[in-house]
Amino acid sequence: MKSSYKRHGMQRTCVRAPQLSAITLALVAANLAPQVACAGVYTASNQSELQAAVVAANADADSSSTINLTASFSFTGATLVTTKSITIDTQGFVLTSIYSTIPINSNYTFEGTYVGAASATTPGYGLAVGNGVFVNNGTVTGGQGIGSNVSGNTGLAVSTRATLTNNGTITGGAATNFNASSTGLGSGVSLASTASSLVNSGSGVIVGGTSDGGVSAAGVFNGVSVGTSIINQGLIRGGAALNGGTGGMGIRLTQGTSTITNSGLIEAGDGAAAIYMFRPTGNLTIVNSGRIHAGSGYANAVEFATGAGLSTLELQAGSDIRGNVIASATNTADIFRLGGNLDDQFDVSSLGAQYQNFDIFQKTGSSTWSLIGDSTVTAPWNVQQGTLQLGNGGTSGTLAGDVVVDSGATFAFNRSDTYTFNRQITGAGGVAQNGSGTTLLTDVYTYTGPTTVNLGTLAIDGSITSPLTVNALGTLSGNGTVIGNVSNSGTITPGGGSGVLTIDGDYIGNGGVVAVNTVLGDDSSATGRLVITGDTSGTGTIRVTNVGGLGAPTVEGIKLIDVQGLSNGLFTLAGNYTYQGQPAVVAGAYAYRLYQNGVTASNDGGWYLRSSLDAPVTPPVTPPVTPPVTPPVTPPVEPPVVPPVTPSVTPPVVPPVTPPSGPLLAPTVALYESYSSVLQRFNELGTLQQRVGNRYWQPDAELQSEAKDGRPAIGRGAWVRAEGSDSQIDPSSSTSSANYDVHLWKFEAGFDAPVYESDAGTLVVGPTLHYGTANSSVASKYGDGSIDVTGYGFGGAATWYGNDGTYVDGQATVSWYDSDLRSSQLGKKLENGNRGNGVAVGVEVGHRVALSQTWSVTPQAQLSWSQVSFDSFRDDYDAKVSDDNGDSLVSRLGVSLDRETRWIASNGKTSRSHLYGITNLYYDFANGTSADVSDLHVKSEEQALWAGLGVGASLNWDDDRSMLFGELLGRTSLQDFGDSHSVGAKVGVRVTW
Repeated sequence: MKSSYKRHGMQRTCVRAPQLSAITLALVAANLAPQVACAGVYTASNQSELQAAVVAANADADSSSTINLTASFSFTGATLVTTKSITIDTQGFVLTSIYSTIPINSNYTFEGTYVGAASATTPGYGLAVGNGVFVNNGTVTGGQGIGSNVSGNTGLAVSTRATLTNNGTITGGAATNFNASSTGLGSGVSLASTASSLVNSGSGVIVGGTSDGGVSAAGVFNGVSVGTSIINQGLIRGGAALNGGTGGMGIRLTQGTSTITNSGLIEAGDGAAAIYMFRPTGNLTIVNSGRIHAGSGYANAVEFATGAGLSTLELQAGSDIRGNVIASATNTADIFRLGGNLDDQFDVSSLGAQYQNFDIFQKTGSSTWSLIGDSTVTAPWNVQQGTLQLGNGGTSGTLAGDVVVDSGATFAFNRSDTYTFNRQITGAGGVAQNGSGTTLLTDVYTYTGPTTVNLGTLAIDGSITSPLTVNALGTLSGNGTVIGNVSNSGTITPGGGSGVLTIDGDYIGNGGVVAVNTVLGDDSSATGRLVITGDTSGTGTIRVTNVGGLGAPTVEGIKLIDVQGLSNGLFTLAGNYTYQGQPAVVAGAYAYRLYQNGVTASNDGGWYLRSSLDAPVTPPVTPPVTPPVTPPVTPPVEPPVVPPVTPSVTPPVVPPVTPPSGPLLAPTVALYESYSSVLQRFNELGTLQQRVGNRYWQPDAELQSEAKDGRPAIGRGAWVRAEGSDSQIDPSSSTSSANYDVHLWKFEAGFDAPVYESDAGTLVVGPTLHYGTANSSVASKYGDGSIDVTGYGFGGAATWYGNDGTYVDGQATVSWYDSDLRSSQLGKKLENGNRGNGVAVGVEVGHRVALSQTWSVTPQAQLSWSQVSFDSFRDDYDAKVSDDNGDSLVSRLGVSLDRETRWIASNGKTSRSHLYGITNLYYDFANGTSADVSDLHVKSEEQALWAGLGVGASLNWDDDRSMLFGELLGRTSLQDFGDSHSVGAKVGVRVTW
C-alpha cells in the first residue's frame, strides 16, 4: 500500500506492505512486484527543511530520494552531506546560495534553477560541490559582483575529487571592470581539486561570466595539478567581451596534467584563446573531433604550455580548429596525432603554420586519414594503426619526412597524378597504392609488411622487401626489384612497358596481365621484360604494344619473361587475331605468337615472341624417374694384370637446332599483295566487237543504209554498254600464298562518228566514259579479307574500217579508284577510301575474210598495256604499304567465225543479224604485280597463258538506226587448267542518226 506523511516540514511518499494474511500478501506481492525499490520524495520550503530532508533521506532505506522545493529561499552555507543519490528539484522556484563555500558533498542531481547571491564583496556560487558524483540538469548561475572591480562568482564550483556531468546550463557570475583572466572567479565551471572531471553532454552549455569593460571569465577554469579530465559534447564558451573589454577563454588550465576530449564546441570570447595552459610546465592532451574556435580578433585557438610541459593534440574525424595551435617551443616531444575510427582528411601544409612547434607525428586508430597539401616538416611520421594516406584522389598530398609503419598499419598513396616519394619507409607495416595516378618509389625501402596495388600504378624504381599483391584495377611498374612473392590479378608493366622489373621471389598468376612495349622486329628487338628469379604458377596474359617495330623474321625470338626457377605458370598472348588456334600480334608485314622456352635453350622456361610458322608447343611434364636398384657387387678375385688400352675419343654428337620453317606473315599481307591485281581486273580493255558491236556488213545495193559501189557507210552514233564478270585467280606464284576472286560490274558509254572517208575506208573516232565496281575476296593461309573498289574514268577510241575487210582499232582509258581494304581475321578496315589510278592503252587489228554471202572468218590480234598504282598508306599495325609494280602487257590472238542474215520488216525497213563464235589465246608478258609492306617485298604473278571462248551477236533494225549487241565469254589458265578462270557477259545498245 502507499503511505504519505509529513514530518519536520517534510513530506515523504513511499510504497509499503502492512501486516496481511498469506493470501493477501501473495496478491500484493504480485501487484507490487515492479515497485520493490522505494524512492522517497521529500519537500522543503526553507533551509532547515532542506537540511532535515537530507538527513531523513540518508536515514531511510530507499535507494534514492528526491527533495522538491515548495518555495524559493536562500541557502547560507550549511553542508549538505548525503550517503546516497539525492535529486534536488526546485520545481520552478529558485535556490539562492549566499556563501562562496562548498556546502554540498557526495552524490546529487540538480533540477531547476540555482543562483549565487549577488554581492559587493563576496558573491555566492551558483552551486558548490565536492567529493562525489554530481549531475546538473537545471540552470545554474554564479553570483554577480556589484560595483566596479568586484568579481562575479563561479556558476558551479567542483572540488575534492568530484565528478560533474552537465546536461543543463551553467553560467558564471557577471562583473564590472574586473580582470578574471588569472582567476577562477566568474567562470562557468571551476575545477579546483586533483582528479576532478567534467562531462558536458550534448545538451550541456557552460559559459563564463562577463566583465563589463574588463576581462571576462573562462567557460571552464582548471586550477588543479594532476588528473583533470574534461569531456565536452556540448558548448563551452568564454564570457563575452562588453564595452571594450576582452572576452574570456573557453577553457583555462593553470597547471598539472589535463585531458580535454571535445566533440562539441569550445570557443572563446573576443580577443582570447579557446584553450589556454597557463604554467610552462603544464601537461595537456587534447583529443578533438569537434570545433575549437579562437575568439574574434585573436590568432590562436589553442595555446599549450610554453616550457617543459608536454603537449599532445589528436585530431579525429570532424575536427574544426579555427585559429593557430601553439605547442611548446622548448619541449622536443610534443605530439601531433591523427586518430579515431572514422575517416577524414588533413591539410599537411598547415603543419608549421597553423599547427606550430610539434615534434612527433603519429597516426592511431582504425581510421584512414588522407593528407592533402604539401608538407615542409621533415620529422618522421609513425603510422601505428589504421591507414595514413597521401592524397585524397587529387594532385596534392606530400610528406617531407620518413615514414615508420607499425605491424598491422598501412601507409597509402591516393593521388591522380604522377608523384615521386623518395623518403624512407620502414617498419613491419604495409604500403598500398589507392589512387588513379602513378606513385614512384625510388629508394631502397626496408619495410616488411604487405604491399597492395588497388588502383592506379605503383612504380618501383628502387627496391622493396615485401610480398606484393596487384589487384584487378592496379598496375605494378618500374625498373626496380621486388624482394618477395608477387600475386598478380591486375597488370604488371616493367618500366612502364619498356624497362626491366625484377621479382626476387615467386610469381603467382591470378589471371593478371604482363604488359610490355616491344619494338617488334628480329631477335635483337628492344622490349620490356619481367625477370622472375623464383617459380611461376597460375595463369595470366601477356599484352604486347608495338612501339615502332616494322616486323622481321625471328629465330630465338624476343624474350618477354625470364623465368629462373620452375616455369609452371601458363601465359596467353593477347593477340590481334588467332592463327591456327593461337593468338598472334601484328607488326608490319609479320605476325608473332607466344612460345615457352627458347630454340637453343629449349628448357629455359622463358616466354618468347616469334614470327614463326611453327606452332607453339607446350612442353610436356616429365614424370619423376625412379632410380634403378643396383644389385650388390661381389668383389672380384684379383684379375690378371692387363696393359691399359687407350680408348678412342668419340666427340659428342650435338643435335642440330631445327630452324623455324619460315616467318609468319601478317593477315594483312595477302590483301596488300593482291591489291594491284584486283585493280588490273577493272583496268583491262575489251575488244572492238565487245565495245561497239558489229560494224562490218556485206554490201547490198538494195539497202539504203549502205554505200554506193559496195562501200559501207557508218553514221554518227551513241552507245552504252554494261558488263559483269566473275574471276577466280590462283596465281602461279605468291609471296603470301594468296588467291582471290573478283566480281566486276562496269558501265561504259560513248559517242563516235566518221571523221574521214575515202575509197580505202572510214576512220571513226569518239570519246568514252566508264564507271564500275570490283569486289574481291582474298584468301591465304595467313589470313583472309576483302578489297572493294569503285572506279570511274574516261577514254577515247579511233577505228579504221577498211573497205577490204581490214580494221585497226586503238583505244586508251584513264581511271581513278577509291578502295576499302578489310581484314577478316582482324575484324577491321585496314584502309578506307584509298586512292588509286590506272592507265590502259591497246591496239587491235583484224581482217574479215568472206567465205560466202553469209559466212566469214576474222583473224585478229590485240596488244594491251595497262598500269595501275595506289597511294601509299600506313595501317594500324605500323606497316607502310606502297605499290611497286602494277604493269600488265597482255597479247591476244583470236579468230571468229561469223554469220550474217538480213530481212525486210513489215514496215519496209531492213533488219539484220550478226552471230559469231570466237576463240582466243592470251599471254601476259609482264611479271605480275608487286608491293612493299614495310621492308617486305610481296609479289603476285598470275599464270601467263590463258585460253578463252566466246559467242556473241549484233542485231540491227530500222535500217541500221538501232543496234543491240552482246557477248558471253569464258577463259581459263592453261598451266593449271581451270584453277584460274573467268566468266562474263557484255551487252550494249547503239543508236545512229
